[in-house]
Amino acid sequence: MDLRHRLRSRRSAGPPATEAGFLLPLALSGCMVMLLGSMALQASALQGRIQEVARWRSRQQEDALRSAAMDWLGRLNRSHGCLIDQASSDWSAGASRPCADAIQLAALQRVEGLDHNGQLLEWTPVPAAAGARLRLQLSGLPGPGSAGVQRQARFWVQLGPAPLRATGLQLEAVGGVGA
Repeated sequence: MDLRHRLRSRRSAGPPATEAGFLLPLALSGCMVMLLGSMALQASALQGRIQEVARWRSRQQEDALRSAAMDWLGRLNRSHGCLIDQASSDWSAGASRPCADAIQLAALQRVEGLDHNGQLLEWTPVPAAAGARLRLQLSGLPGPGSAGVQRQARFWVQLGPAPLRATGLQLEAVGGVGA
């Protein structure tokens, strides 16, 4: 009986003192590993979302710049075709051909859209390459915050044969103001 009594007393006494209390720290450690892992996944997903928004905003800005350039080229082709072969720096009222007066030249220097406005910075024909360089600056483009941002864009414009007309447009570079 002495053996049965010893076995019962061991079973009812619980674990030895050296093993007591190790489950709680183990459970807490497991929970912390799971929490940190889920936080890392969430941070990765958030970073991906931020990058996607930035790419979308950049594409939207480039689209607005292309649209403004095409609109400007359309106005140049329709109303001021005689200015196509002249650099914009030569468009002062006295140096330009009689197809544009000072008011029309000032209007041609402006670039306007639905949610943005801007100005022509440069129009430089390159006869040897049958093209021209066009540089615009727009304000009010979508960006962080509600104020919008300013961007400059440089385009290469393909010029067709006589009568000289702008026939193609290729975006070369987009940058912030001063770029």
